[in-house]
Amino acid sequence: RNKNITHEQLAAQIAEVEARKEAKEEEERLEARRIAEEEEQQRLVRKGRRELLAKKAKTVEDFLQSILRDPDGPSGRPGATRDELFEMHPRAQGLALRLYSEFLHPGSKELPEEDWASVKEIYKRAQELTGRFVMTEDGPLNLRNSWDPPPEEGEGDEQNTDGAGLGRGLL
Repeated sequence: RNKNITHEQLAAQIAEVEARKEAKEEEERLEARRIAEEEEQQRLVRKGRRELLAKKAKTVEDFLQSILRDPDGPSGRPGATRDELFEMHPRAQGLALRLYSEFLHPGSKELPEEDWASVKEIYKRAQELTGRFVMTEDGPLNLRNSWDPPPEEGEGDEQNTDGAGLGRGLL
């Protein structure tokens, strides 16, 4: 079959095969780059979410600490409320540290949902005990995140808005 081909035709066939091979390699490189960029984008999104969780957990820890330092607040009085607040602070502190550590050095691709749920429970209980909430630049601290599923019927953000905000300007 190649016996009747001229030297120029053979060179053209070889060049065509090489061009197809190079085009295929280029296509594979572009696909690999697209996949790598997509994975990097997902990593950055996860990192941003971890950072947000860590900041909010630290805000909750600071909120508890400020309540416990307030001599006129609930922690200044003897009783079960004070004891419960004193028990919650080390837990909140440990969770905030763990979430910050997870932000700096992620252990998995998943978000630390269990730790975050514990922080939300601590904040909610502290609000119930003290009647106070954290006030940020954007208003009362919202522990719902943009990626959270929408709340179910009857389960909303019951933010205490009686004006007893604490920690104005945090976060």
